[in-house]
Amino acid sequence: MNNERVIPLRLIVVTGLSGSGISTAINALEDIGFFCVDNLPPALLPKLIHLAHSNDEFRRLAIGLDARNIGHIDTTLDVLDGIRAQGVAIEMLYLEASPDVLHRRFDVARRPHPFARYDFDLSESIRRESETMQSFREQANYLIDTSEINVHECKHMVQRHLSTDGDSGLLITLMSFGFRYGVPNNVNILWDVRFLPNPYFDIELRPLTGKDQEIQDFVFRQETTVLFYSQLLEMILQTIPAYKIEGKRNLTIALGCTGGKHRSVSLVERLSLELKGQGEEIRLRHRDLGQE
Repeated sequence: MNNERVIPLRLIVVTGLSGSGISTAINALEDIGFFCVDNLPPALLPKLIHLAHSNDEFRRLAIGLDARNIGHIDTTLDVLDGIRAQGVAIEMLYLEASPDVLHRRFDVARRPHPFARYDFDLSESIRRESETMQSFREQANYLIDTSEINVHECKHMVQRHLSTDGDSGLLITLMSFGFRYGVPNNVNILWDVRFLPNPYFDIELRPLTGKDQEIQDFVFRQETTVLFYSQLLEMILQTIPAYKIEGKRNLTIALGCTGGKHRSVSLVERLSLELKGQGEEIRLRHRDLGQE
């Protein structure tokens, strides 16, 4: 009797908008042991699946599907449905970014958008691709907006979503920001702290940031701050267990002041210490520090 354990086949489809980080996601999965194929014509996917069934090295597959190789959307979706019918579990990761961010990335890279072959300008190409890819977005198991994260953060998020090491922990991102520079996207909890006394109006404190002890002392000796912070911390500590029970892997909490330099930074720094002390995994980000 053969008691050798059969490794189930797992297929990750990485797709989304051009310029949103599909190649970064593919590389991230390769780093955690997936056999990755980018820009594979969908018609060849059944052959790859057949090969994977006969070779354990290919039991964890990731393929990149985007505007370069998808072709006819309905045909590609039919191919995926046919693979599912064979009992293969397919997970779809969809990456996107805001139109202005995508526009900037293509400008910097000086590469043509895949839809430029239809004689569309860049803005129209981005719009048309977003409409075309909507069917994939609707089927996605995981959705990552890369508008406000860098390559390393994108890689980390992909690996947390799709790692097979059994880690089901919650990563809490604490972000400070300035309303002057816009409200961040994809935030779970956002609080406006512009009602707190502002050290900006103290000429000696103005050049400092919320990471400096003098600013933290100013912010936390205010009665309004002490009351607000205690209630905020209590709310966060009470809701974290519920997020974990729900199976949430990433929680983003953002606090915003006017410029993202003093009040929000001080509060986020303190929250980071408190939550780390509770054993939580924390990622700290001061989005607008240094913008002034």
